[in-house]
Amino acid sequence: MKKNSGLLILVFLCAGILVSCTKSTSPTNDVTQNTPVQSSMTATVNGSSWVATNFSGTNVSGTLQIEGAAADGSQITLSIPANSKAASYTAGGTNPCQATYQLGTTYSRLTDGTIKITSISNSAVSGTFSGTFTNATTTMTISNGAFTSSIQ
Repeated sequence: MKKNSGLLILVFLCAGILVSCTKSTSPTNDVTQNTPVQSSMTATVNGSSWVATNFSGTNVSGTLQIEGAAADGSQITLSIPANSKAASYTAGGTNPCQATYQLGTTYSRLTDGTIKITSISNSAVSGTFSGTFTNATTTMTISNGAFTSSIQ
C-alpha cells in the first residue's frame, strides 16, 4: 500500500505542475491590433489657446466627422472623406475636406487655409489644420490646429 500511495502522490504532483503551466506570449507590434487612440484637438484661435475637452469621431455615410468642443462652448468640426489619403488639402474650391468653428449660433467656415491628414485608417485619423475662418460678419484666424481621433 505504501508503494501505491507514493505513486499516487507523484501522479498528483505531475498533474499539478502541468495544470499550473500556461502558455506565454510576448507582445507584438502587429498593426492589426486595436490599440485605443487618445483623442485630442488643440488650436490657437485669434491668438488665444483653444483646447477641446470633449471629442467625437464618427463615420457618417463615408464622411469622417471629427468634433472637438472647448469649455467655453465653442466647437471645431472637421469633415474628411473616409477614403482620403494622408496629404495636405487646401481650403475652398472643390476641396473635399472642410472645417467649421462654432460659438453659440455663429458658424465660421475655413475659407483660406489647409487641413493636413498625417495618418488615416478605419479606426483613427490625425493631422493639422490652420487658416482663415469666415462668416457673414467676421473673420478669424485659427493656427496650430492639431487633432487625433478614434472613429466610431
